[in-house]
Formats: sequence, structure tokens, C-alpha cells
Amino acid sequence: MKLVCGLPARCASFNDCEVRQILDRVADKWSLLVIAYLEERTLRFSELKATIDGVSQRMLSRTLRQLERDGLVTRTVYPTVPPRVDYALTPWARACTREYGTAPGTANPHPRFCSRALR
Repeated sequence: MKLVCGLPARCASFNDCEVRQILDRVADKWSLLVIAYLEERTLRFSELKATIDGVSQRMLSRTLRQLERDGLVTRTVYPTVPPRVDYALTPWARACTREYGTAPGTANPHPRFCSRALR
């Protein structure tokens, strides 16, 4: 496949490329940090907030909701007092982190594997 400016020729522009679609979903500052910490283990909201320096409660809630909506994070609520809520990566997100990594420079340049999870 011929590359044009580092992109496969089938991409009309960087905006239409699958790589761009994936990056738009997960490449913001807070999403990457949440994914990196959840890659290690399941965490409660308060544990994530304490672990991620500088994130506000509102921004963490928003990020987790978006990741859940995109199918990357699962939210499990336990009927206890007070309610316990755990967050974990979905199997698709785990596969993506294995395929692409969460650290800079570890990404595989072929995003086909994870692009269908983000549709």
C-alpha cells in the first residue's frame, strides 16, 4: 500500500483516517491516564481520582462516561451503602492496549483491530 504523507493512500485526508478516529476518542490527556491505570487493575472512582494528579471530579466523571459510551470501560455498581462503583477496561480495550500500548512510541501503525470497537 502506497503511503501519502505517512498515511495509507486510501485515506482521503488525516480527518477521514481510522487512526484519527481512534486518536479522537482516546488521545486526550485524561483518557490516556485512565486507560493506563485501568490497564493495571480495576479501580474505584475515588482510587482513580486519588491516583490521577490534577483531574477534577467533573472531568474524571466526564472522561469515564465517554470511555464507557465508546465501549472501552465498564462500570459496575454494587448495591452497598455507600454505593461501590468499579471501573475496568473492556476486553476490547485490553486487546487495544496490548496491540497499541498506552505509552508513547508503542503504537502499531495498523489500527484495523480496534477501529470496529469504536464504531
